[in-house]
Amino acid sequence: MHDREERERALSEEIERLRERIRALEGEIAVRDERDAYLDACLRAAGARLFVQDRDLRYTHVRNHADGFSPDDVIGRTDDDFFPSGDAAVLRAVKQSVLRTGRPAREEVVIRFGGETIAVDLAASPLREEDGTIRGIACASWDVTESRRTREAHLVNEERLRHLTDLAFEGIAIHRGGDLLFVNRTFAELLRRERAELIGADVLRFVAPESRETVRRMIDEGDETPYEARILLPDGERCLCEIAGRPVDYYGEEARFASFREVTENRRAEQKTVRAAGDRLDIVES
Repeated sequence: MHDREERERALSEEIERLRERIRALEGEIAVRDERDAYLDACLRAAGARLFVQDRDLRYTHVRNHADGFSPDDVIGRTDDDFFPSGDAAVLRAVKQSVLRTGRPAREEVVIRFGGETIAVDLAASPLREEDGTIRGIACASWDVTESRRTREAHLVNEERLRHLTDLAFEGIAIHRGGDLLFVNRTFAELLRRERAELIGADVLRFVAPESRETVRRMIDEGDETPYEARILLPDGERCLCEIAGRPVDYYGEEARFASFREVTENRRAEQKTVRAAGDRLDIVES
């Protein structure tokens, strides 16, 4: 009788320990599920897809998979199962470079998926065993189709704008807060610099010190009144320009359009005329 009670007590204690272990596991699962749900929400918000592939480039894990697919539809398969052969080859080349070199890679690729042509920003990094052996790759991808289209449209519009403004006799610059976004050929020639050197630079860098405060004030106040300022040339010389600025919408954001007309020779001619008139007056008076 005593032995039976001991066995029952031991069995009850073991059952209680198992229950405690189950409760602990349930808690861990709940925490993991909550963490996974949080991760999935973040991935959806960021528009990112995460996946892991082995050395044969078979999918072993996916997060935030494409609409219409479940993990079971993807696990164990390769890119050849989802993309045309040429597109799969492009993806495979990026991923195999990571397996071969052991270095991360990132590339924007254009592929066809679901009957559409999309642009994908693909980043891949190696996964290693404890001994350093590469066992596969971890990847993240983002659909950048719209941003690519925007960039392409921007380039087309930029080329049209450049073509039109290059016909102008005045220097033309578009800037935001003084940072140059666009310049025409005449503006670059006026400053005796290459366009590539000007884009992204602060326009005040090319203004003579004695005129910088005036130019800064006109920009800060958004003043549209034409004014004169001296431009600093690479050799230290100055040229006097008449500048007129106004606000403009530049690809959906406010910027400032400014025209530059060199008036150095005009002012010299005016000063010469004034001096000549003064000389004639002195002759008459004498």
